[in-house]
Amino acid sequence: QMFGKIIKVRGPDSLPEPAPQASQGMLKGVARKPRPAYHIRAIETDQQIWDAFIEIWGPICWYCGQPAMNVDRRQLQLDHVEPKKDDGSNDDCWNRALACSPCNSDKSNRLTPEQTIRKARQDGRIATDYLVDVQIRSFQDRMAWAKERWEREVNIQRPLGENPEQQ
Repeated sequence: QMFGKIIKVRGPDSLPEPAPQASQGMLKGVARKPRPAYHIRAIETDQQIWDAFIEIWGPICWYCGQPAMNVDRRQLQLDHVEPKKDDGSNDDCWNRALACSPCNSDKSNRLTPEQTIRKARQDGRIATDYLVDVQIRSFQDRMAWAKERWEREVNIQRPLGENPEQQ
């Protein structure tokens, strides 16, 4: 029976009409953030970013401060500080942080770094409230370092006149 059916394939001149936009009433009352207009590919690979973070800061979670048992990307992952769904459309080192599996899972795309650190305290990965404040300052220092490193060492690798929007 299947072999007797004729399947019509659309050609380039018979594309479907575009879906109605929210302004035309289809999604009335639903507020959505616009998707990023583009995704800026990192100049460095994830492995290069991970190696640089490990070299300077060691195999430690930037959220809870727990050292990784092994220097292994399964235990210590690169997290997008600003999630891709919330326009964290940049994969460069200034939008990345090392996170243990529990912190990365807790943060997901819902929590801010401070909320993730406070959640680590609730879950017992950070021992005292004082250490929460220390960890927040430490996270801020590491992010400032990542931004400076990007400006100093990485951004200069992009050829002059290259428009990241065209990548």
